[in-house]
Amino acid sequence: MRGGRFRTGTMAGTAVIMLALTSQMLIGAPTAAAEPPAKPFRMLVLGDSYSSGEGLIDLAGPCAQSSYAYGHQAARSRELARYVQHPRVDEFLACTGARSVDKGESHANLPDQRAAVRAAGKPYGLVAMTIGGNDIGFADVLSDCIFGRFKFERVGSFKFKPRGCSTPESELNATVDELGRKLPGLYDDIAEETLEPGGHLAVLGYPQLFEDPGRWKAGKRLCEFIDADDVAMLRRVGNRLNSTISRAVERTTVPGVEFVDVAPGFVEHNLCGKDEWINGLASIPGYTAQRPRRGVRTNVAMHPNVHGHAYEGELLAREVTTFDWSDYGKTPTVTPTPPTQGPGEPHEICREASHERVCVHTDILTGSDDAAGLGHGHYAAPRQMFVGSNLVLKGLTWEDWGEATARGRGWTGSTDCEPNCGEGEADRQDVEVEVSQLVDTEDLRVYTCARARKDGEDWGSLGVGRMCLDVEGEPVGDDGG
Repeated sequence: MRGGRFRTGTMAGTAVIMLALTSQMLIGAPTAAAEPPAKPFRMLVLGDSYSSGEGLIDLAGPCAQSSYAYGHQAARSRELARYVQHPRVDEFLACTGARSVDKGESHANLPDQRAAVRAAGKPYGLVAMTIGGNDIGFADVLSDCIFGRFKFERVGSFKFKPRGCSTPESELNATVDELGRKLPGLYDDIAEETLEPGGHLAVLGYPQLFEDPGRWKAGKRLCEFIDADDVAMLRRVGNRLNSTISRAVERTTVPGVEFVDVAPGFVEHNLCGKDEWINGLASIPGYTAQRPRRGVRTNVAMHPNVHGHAYEGELLAREVTTFDWSDYGKTPTVTPTPPTQGPGEPHEICREASHERVCVHTDILTGSDDAAGLGHGHYAAPRQMFVGSNLVLKGLTWEDWGEATARGRGWTGSTDCEPNCGEGEADRQDVEVEVSQLVDTEDLRVYTCARARKDGEDWGSLGVGRMCLDVEGEPVGDDGG
């Protein structure tokens, strides 16, 4: 079906039923379902236009939300009848144009959505989301590629050719990689803020917008005014984005964060495929004709149509039934802190270590997932490290953990403490922290040196020198670097 055609009301429902008849083949053989949770859960959807339903006909409000978006489709599915409290999304906050950070736009970015969840104070058993496409500016890239077809560049004395995409692939890759450094901490924070104990955060990837040129009809050279070479480049960037999201999920430390890969099911259903589940440019006049009071809406293009959302809803529902719900609905138990032992014992050096068995010494730039460095969290690849009384390194993601030297990147949460640290102006900036000097103990390997800096500046630029301790917690060096 071409992207310019829409189905509403019972027609849309019929399309969903028809798709369900073939979804078994598209999704593949079902993975063995786990036991349902002990009690039904509430469901929340966060993120951008690929979660809000942009591209569907019944868009509502400034966030372009649709009742046929994949989240609602999953909640209404037969598979989740024993899982959800209601056959709908309980809180639907996804918003078209949303980014992972607040850039000051009028639409609801992810920080605004998270703030709304915190204000409500109601945790959820299942949270689903997509995020990242707007962070890398993919809409602007697509617009540049499309309109670049009508801009020409000289290739000889009297020869010209369409310019096409002007942003180098290397630049797009760098933007994706920068996003990837922030995502693990972001997912962890969202899981901690929104989930009930034993709940799950389902992070969906993105479909490829364009079919592989190798699958195009013979003789076809353009897809939505973009030539085959540029489409191949955009597909590589799309693959890189989905791989980055998948790896970020693997690097999370909070239990229950899952990746749902939607792209494979869209093969032959992307733009210029046999049966398109993505709206093309032709959808713009189609939407305008059916909703003339809303005017021309270009955003409906390059988004999944009702068939695409039906597939994603079916896939999400199927994946949710394979999640481990054994701890959901149960009262969490608190593990008491072990009694004090002699100096150098593993629990003094590395509390509740992860399976990596490599940790940061607890007395260095105190690493904890709890406020004020109270020492009740794990210390393997900590997401937070506390320095002094007013400096916090947050959202840390690590490279080379377990090697002789590991480096983490994040941001500061310091204040200028004027008139006091509680009311001082916040100063958020990117930071880098390095841990080194691995020492072997009986059960663990422990980093005993650490230093931090502002991103791109010299070590010590945060006013914190390099700190080293021995296994008993005694300082053995501080070179100020």
